[in-house]
Amino acid sequence: MRRYAAEALGKLGNSSPPVIEALLGALSHTDNILRWEAAKALGKLGNSSQQVIEALLGALSHTD
Repeated sequence: MRRYAAEALGKLGNSSPPVIEALLGALSHTDNILRWEAAKALGKLGNSSQQVIEALLGALSHTD
């Protein structure tokens, strides 16, 4: 269910602080697909804040 919510948030295009925080939190979840959907959603939202960039860079170094 969470992965669908992450996907939906990306499609809504709302980059409000609560949305960004929820997606950033999902980047560290144990569910690989949820992390993938959160990263996609953050990319779609186009929020290039330092916080988002650092989180996405950190996700790149995450080992499964």
